[in-house]
Amino acid sequence: MMEYTIGIDLGTTFSAVAWVNPETGKAEVLADPDTQARTTPSVVMFDDDQTVIVGKFAKDNAIAEPEKVVEFVKRQMGKPNAEPPEGFRWLVGDHSYGAQEISALILKRMKKIAEERLGQPITKAVVTVPAYFDEPMRAATREAAQIAGLEVMDILDEPVAAALAYGLDKAQRDQTVFVFDLGGGTFDVTILRIEAAQISELAIDGDARLGGKDWDDRLIEHCARTFAAEFKVDPLDDLAGYQELQQRAIRAKEELSLRMKATMVVNHAGHSKSIAITREEFETLCRELVDNCKSLSERVLEQAHKSWSEIDTVLLVGGSTRMPMIREMVRQISGKEPVTELNADECVAHGAAWKAVIGQVQEGGQAARDWNNANPALTDIAKNVKVRRIVAHHLGCVAHDGDSGSPKKSFLMLKQGTPLPASYVEQFATLADGQTFVEFPVTQGGYYPDLKKSEVDDCVLLGTVKLGPLPTATPAGTPIEITYQFTEDSILRVVARDVRSGVSVNVDIEHKGGMSEGEMGLAKQRIKDVDVSS
Repeated sequence: MMEYTIGIDLGTTFSAVAWVNPETGKAEVLADPDTQARTTPSVVMFDDDQTVIVGKFAKDNAIAEPEKVVEFVKRQMGKPNAEPPEGFRWLVGDHSYGAQEISALILKRMKKIAEERLGQPITKAVVTVPAYFDEPMRAATREAAQIAGLEVMDILDEPVAAALAYGLDKAQRDQTVFVFDLGGGTFDVTILRIEAAQISELAIDGDARLGGKDWDDRLIEHCARTFAAEFKVDPLDDLAGYQELQQRAIRAKEELSLRMKATMVVNHAGHSKSIAITREEFETLCRELVDNCKSLSERVLEQAHKSWSEIDTVLLVGGSTRMPMIREMVRQISGKEPVTELNADECVAHGAAWKAVIGQVQEGGQAARDWNNANPALTDIAKNVKVRRIVAHHLGCVAHDGDSGSPKKSFLMLKQGTPLPASYVEQFATLADGQTFVEFPVTQGGYYPDLKKSEVDDCVLLGTVKLGPLPTATPAGTPIEITYQFTEDSILRVVARDVRSGVSVNVDIEHKGGMSEGEMGLAKQRIKDVDVSS
């Protein structure tokens, strides 16, 4: 029997699972056998420690039992597994769950849907993330999939998935693609170059905390203010009232994408009020959000050193791009009509499924032979497709900006947008005579106005490299050479070398999502025993 690898779009508001049908050669979303829905709300409801519901019923029940329901967990990925405000934990009975474990329950549901539809155990998957996710967020996503019992074949950027869904056949045509990806909770804008069947990221920007939920919140806040002005009570003071308003806001937003007017009913403290909202009013409420999307779109164009005239194709991805205000903004700034042939809700899952096939074909072995026997034409295309990522966030190295009394700075080593694989070498120096060890913290992110140095507090610490012991007679000012090598598999290798003595150390910076090995083992066992239904 042919072994299938699935593609999973792990979304903030909705998730989907897909496969490539070997008979038709097409990517297909697998509908939930219980609900027949093609996408599943990324909402988790705990009946108890052993019984979990994922999907529409959980979302609908958020009003009745909000203390049992977790939503928007994707925005918590990469945070420490600690109590707020530093981290994220969700308490259920005697246990508390981190973001990876909550996400693992969603992924376990996707895995179960695929197994029931395809009639075989599923052990491998490609999982998508926003292109602007940093390395801890990506690592947390990988951990979530592993907890769910999946071997992660790839963590794929959502814009690349959209490009693959746009068509492997189109990968044979050279073009520059602008992907505008506005989902429920995250925003990505990416410029890709497709050339000779190679998809290369040129520039990435975005906001991991900007998405359709923020448009919902503007409607909720508007209605709450209007209600409070008349009745002198705030409906947001009541958690159940907020949950109800949230659902009404989502429906109103969808209605305003089709009609010029919608109505939201607010019930609180014995009062009820119908509030009419026009599309124009909604667009005014959300103007700042649209402007943020516009600014990020223009900024990524600058990063890629491109003009709109050099963009061949504009792809809209994510359900929130259905809003007329978004489509009109994209038309105005680009001067182009966006491609509408993609299903905004399903294309990322489709692309993940395509990447799974590409990986199987290019890896060789039995899976590649199975695909060649089932669909040789598809195999011929898949074996030539390559995806090339870029450095999504600046990578730096912390050192004193001068003598030992000077402040520490993060010195830029690999610039955001550098194609992978990438390498960079810089020289630093010891600070004192007889110094026996040198430590170099490795950072991610930060603002480099002169593309040289950033404040350490503006960066995320990824790890620390320790060089030594150095010879006892090492004088101050001895050159220390630091090399950063970032592989196509997103492995950051740091080499530190004392130029004078030749003493060196080679360290792979292990990207962690916040869980220790012991925590991972316990989480795997706990999630394995949980029954996840829809």
